[in-house]
This record gives sequence, C-alpha cells and structure tokens, in this order.
Amino acid sequence: MPSEVDVVNYALIKLGQNPLISLTDSGEVASRVNLIYPLIRDQLQRIFPWRACKARKQIAASTETPEWGYAYKYPAPSDNLRIIDVYSGKHRLGNTEGPFPRSQWSYEQGSILTDIQGPINIIYLKRVTDPNAWDSLMVSAMSAFLAMELAEPLTNSPQKRAQATAWFNEVMMAAKNASSQEGNPQIINPDSSWENARWAGGDY
Repeated sequence: MPSEVDVVNYALIKLGQNPLISLTDSGEVASRVNLIYPLIRDQLQRIFPWRACKARKQIAASTETPEWGYAYKYPAPSDNLRIIDVYSGKHRLGNTEGPFPRSQWSYEQGSILTDIQGPINIIYLKRVTDPNAWDSLMVSAMSAFLAMELAEPLTNSPQKRAQATAWFNEVMMAAKNASSQEGNPQIINPDSSWENARWAGGDY
C-alpha cells in the first residue's frame, strides 16, 4: 500500500530525480517536499469531490449568531476542506420549489450560515492524510500535482513542468470519468413540481 514517501517518489522519478528514503531526509529536495506537501494535498482534495474524502456529519448551531442576513451559524468540522451540500433533515437546501426559492445557505469564515433551525446535515470533503485511504487515481493525481509544483525549482525545465501538467490533466480526466460511473448521478437543481407542471401545460 502506498505511503506518503511513495507518493512523493512517484513524482520525483517522473522528474528524473533520485527518490527519497524518507521524508525526513536532509537536502534541498526533502526540504521542498516537506514545505509544499500538506498544501498540495489539501488543494487536490478540495478541487475535486474524491469519494475517499466525502463524509457526512450532523451539526448543531453555534451559540453565536450572524450579525445580519441569517438567523443561525453552524461551525464546519475542523477537517473540512469544502462544503458540498447542506440539508435540513433529508431536504437539500439551495434548490427551488415552486416559484419561490427554498432557504439558502452561505459558507463564511469556517461557518455555515442559514435561516434553518438545526441541527443540519452536511456532505463535505474532509482532509484525508493517509494515502492508503485514497484510490489509485487519487494517488497518481497527487504525484502529478506534486511534480507540477516541483518541476521548475528542481529541474529548471519548463518542459518538465509541461509534461507534469499533461500527466495531471490526463489523470484528472480519468478520475472524473471513473467517478461519474460510480453510484447514482446527482442532479443539481432538479426541476420542481411547479416547473414540471408548467412544461406539461398543467396547473401547479
């Protein structure tokens, strides 16, 4: 199973660099890797809804309330990288129902703001640090992302950077295709009963 150093070494080998024995190795390469690895990992896990990072949680409201605009504030989990969906019970917020919008939500400064009285349920992307929990495409994407960032400082080669970018784009395309074939497809903002009746020529 892959370790963090395996993920890093995959990137280094692609760049024509010697692999590390450990992330605690001395030298410029290990120093650069340790500086950017956590940042790159969090960026990668935020930009795409990896299934290995998806999690569900129920959240109670904070004792603090927003200064204006919303009635309630819900603190996001400490491992949150991106809020995907917010629910009141089983009802997803942010769709439309009839001619009037449902209650909306906003994510600001680590909290979810809404007028819905809680608790609320969320689907979010959580920070997953153990590569053993990632699928093979996510491992490759992380290595390619690292290679993109390390290419120029380690090799001084724009060509190596371009090659790493092409590798990353190829892996992400494969990841998107694989993800689209797993589970039920999610319909964003489905037609409401009012819209269905309108298109059918009936009454709402």
